[in-house]
Amino acid sequence: MLVFQSFLRRLSGLVLVGALLANCANEPTESVRTLSSGFETSMSGNYLAGRYARRDNDSRMASINFKRARLKDPNDIRLIREAFLSELRLGNVKEAAELAEHSIKLDAVSPFMMLVIGLREAKSGNWEKASDAFGKLPQSQLNQILSPLILGWTSIAKGKVDLGVASFSKISEKEGFEILGLLHLGLGYQIAGEVQKADAAFEKALLHHSVPPDRLKISTAAHYARSARLAQAREMVKRLTQNDVDATVLNTILEEKTALLDREVFITNASDGLAEALFDISQALKNDLTDELAIIFARLSLYMRPRFAPADILLGEMLNQSGKHHQAIDHFSKIKVKSAYFLFAQFNLATTLQSIEKTEDAVSLLEKIIQNNPKEYRAYVHIGDLKRSLKKWGEAIKAYSRALQLKISTENADWILYYSRGIAYEQSKHWDKAEADFLKALELSPNQPFVMNYLGYAWAEQGIKLTEANELIVKAVEQRPRDGYIADSLGWVLYQSGDYKRAVPELERAVQLRPNDATINDHLGDAYWKVGRKLEARFQWDKVKSMKLDAAHLESINRKLKQGLEAN
Repeated sequence: MLVFQSFLRRLSGLVLVGALLANCANEPTESVRTLSSGFETSMSGNYLAGRYARRDNDSRMASINFKRARLKDPNDIRLIREAFLSELRLGNVKEAAELAEHSIKLDAVSPFMMLVIGLREAKSGNWEKASDAFGKLPQSQLNQILSPLILGWTSIAKGKVDLGVASFSKISEKEGFEILGLLHLGLGYQIAGEVQKADAAFEKALLHHSVPPDRLKISTAAHYARSARLAQAREMVKRLTQNDVDATVLNTILEEKTALLDREVFITNASDGLAEALFDISQALKNDLTDELAIIFARLSLYMRPRFAPADILLGEMLNQSGKHHQAIDHFSKIKVKSAYFLFAQFNLATTLQSIEKTEDAVSLLEKIIQNNPKEYRAYVHIGDLKRSLKKWGEAIKAYSRALQLKISTENADWILYYSRGIAYEQSKHWDKAEADFLKALELSPNQPFVMNYLGYAWAEQGIKLTEANELIVKAVEQRPRDGYIADSLGWVLYQSGDYKRAVPELERAVQLRPNDATINDHLGDAYWKVGRKLEARFQWDKVKSMKLDAAHLESINRKLKQGLEAN
């Protein structure tokens, strides 16, 4: 993810989200289905149903209801605005642009509508009209970044390279956005054939951060390949740090200069440059309160560049997070076999299949990947995760072990592999092997809170190494003070150490953070009993009975309710 992410998020919360979703504060409480059927002939009913569907993240139902409402009042500004946004969320940019045009005729255009109209004109090659539309974007904090990007690429398209360069340079001078501006400056020079100036921009961007984003490295590698410097391109590919790109396939694409190269790696024209800019903004907004806006920017990126694998994957990930698993599958499935992003898309597809309870299909998909790529360790990692989720501990251990065998070298990022296998060992009662894996994970990532918590809790549960357990869990709490599970671990290690008075407030805080967790409530009951608060202890245990328990836990709770802790 690009390093300008956090600053851009702050801007987005202040600026564009409010403009896009204005006047949508009061939401109806009824079911969207009830509203849709109960007000079939009512404009206001369809409008309310559409609003509820939008809040419920059901863009398809929102679009249907706003269309129904507009049949009764096609010039209602509220309906046009809502319908416009619904179509954008669905990726129906052509329909959104038509609604924007209609809004202009009513003299009620919103700033974001001008962006969409401009992109439509740019896609059609009408760059003068696109420039006019983009020029009408209002001044705002976010548009201080967005406007120079899109106007820069518009200038490049019209052959005015100096103006484009000036626009991108403005961004590179803003604190927190230097890499973004330099990336697009390099891409602009590359399209203009200014190889040395592109070199300077890319190299300056790479030096700006100790760990430059992979997107910058890929763009730089493509630039080197395009200017017949394959050795430098390969060296840049070696510097990739994430697992979303297959380096072997990427090198092949760079060397062969296939047609796929133009659509996946190279920025070959100004439309591709606009798509890159929209993708960068979407990526920066991902996982924030503005996910809805991030999805819209990803849709717009794909509108400008339909075969853009990184944008399809990004959009698929966001759709997954919002519960739109079948839509996510469509985007992951678009990535072709020869793409450098194919395996990463397949891994995302497997995870999505598991989310919709098609675990066997997910396993079959991963096994097919292994059949075609027998040395691909990542497939074994995903199989291990799937088997672990099914509590098939032995099969999970086997998959993780094979992944570790296939890795050429051990890296710090491999802590997650040892941690995951350690959990499988611990759950299958192989404690010595589990402990060794947890310690290896901490060796690779010394302050990893999840590992410190799991290992510390496991020691406390066994009543061993309580001093070390306390030290680990205290460190974990410092990093994640709002994590109820880690708070519970701290309380439990104090309990196991016999420090019941200090355990109580920690466990009370854990229950506040995780009020519906049976184990945490049970622990608090035990601590209450030990400090003589026996009525409160029985209340906690009785409360646990209403939660989801396995047979052994339920038996333990019933015994405590009957006899207290003396019999346990």
